[in-house]
Amino acid sequence: MSDAPQISIVIPVYNEEGILHSAVVDLRERLSPLGWKYEIILAENGSRDRTVELAKELAAKYPEVRSLSAGEPNYGKALRQGILKARGEIVLCDEIDLCDTDFHQRAVELLGSGRADMVIGSKLIGGASDERTVLFYGHLDKQPEMTGWREGLGPWTPVYEDGKLYGRGGADDGYAVFAALAAVMALDAEGIARPRCVGLIETCEESGSYDLPAYLDLLAPRMGEVALVVALDSGAGNYEQLWVTTSLRGLVNGTLEVRILEEGVHSGDAGGIVPSSFRIARQVLDRIDDSRTGVVKPAAFNCDIPADRLAQAAQAAAILGDSVWKRFPWAACCDDHGTASLFAEPVTKDPTELVLNRTWRAALAVTGADGGVRREVRGLSWLRRCGSAPAARCLR
Repeated sequence: MSDAPQISIVIPVYNEEGILHSAVVDLRERLSPLGWKYEIILAENGSRDRTVELAKELAAKYPEVRSLSAGEPNYGKALRQGILKARGEIVLCDEIDLCDTDFHQRAVELLGSGRADMVIGSKLIGGASDERTVLFYGHLDKQPEMTGWREGLGPWTPVYEDGKLYGRGGADDGYAVFAALAAVMALDAEGIARPRCVGLIETCEESGSYDLPAYLDLLAPRMGEVALVVALDSGAGNYEQLWVTTSLRGLVNGTLEVRILEEGVHSGDAGGIVPSSFRIARQVLDRIDDSRTGVVKPAAFNCDIPADRLAQAAQAAAILGDSVWKRFPWAACCDDHGTASLFAEPVTKDPTELVLNRTWRAALAVTGADGGVRREVRGLSWLRRCGSAPAARCLR
């Protein structure tokens, strides 16, 4: 009796570290009741994450799973290799995030009966049904209301002045609702098939988002099976092109506290005996980034930048030019900004390097400090008992 499988399922995979294991386990569970003798071929094509390693682990764990690698980002090559390596009489080609076993059954029935030599599944064919959801996410930054409004302005009273609208969140992400609706309406107006679309618009400042998890749990039944999330929450380089964010760093927050004394003492008495809390904080921070260059030292916070992302960064930099750094309010030597020279300058003026710095490379930012001497008593020389500096580190 032959050990060859009856059916081969070929699945090209690329950078699927996050879902590969669970998707394969789920597929095996849904195939089990069908009673097929099958194999799953994971045809990897140039992944830069742990996809290759995970595919090999799955192949070692499950006898019906095989893995191969094309060695380069080439979907067609990986698919072809998988088909050529397939041992089954029937070959099914699928996507790792789809794996529609209902389609598999219908295709195998058609092929096995001889009524078809090839079966193609398409979401665009009349009568096709895809109940998965595309979720549009955006936020409006309407609360908390913030403080510091000048006279005549306020968070909840919109004021139009000199061509500008003043109010809470008047200039931040208000486009999300309009962009989502415009995209859906444009498809419908052209008669183009689209999936079910759901909008989730958050009106709280995204740096906290303390209510969002509760709403996600509450609204999960209405959102259904979400296959794609479109996050309408990023910047644009200019207003001449459409921009899509392809690389975005994550954020790690931490608070550094240095404790030396139980109470403040005079520096004339303790200087040279009691170490400066500021100096110690500076030394500790130097373990994270190079204070001369700003380069983050630990390898765990750095990665190899893919070649295609390098090319995209160069293209974006060629369009944006010096605006990448000139858009910031640099300190100058005098009040006349037309003739002033900069006191402060960017870490480099190479636009490509700056684009990569803010999208792929880790950077340390100290966003606040506490424990220092108040301005009104800064003429006195004191050694503080401790100091703390909440530090936010951005990394991919």
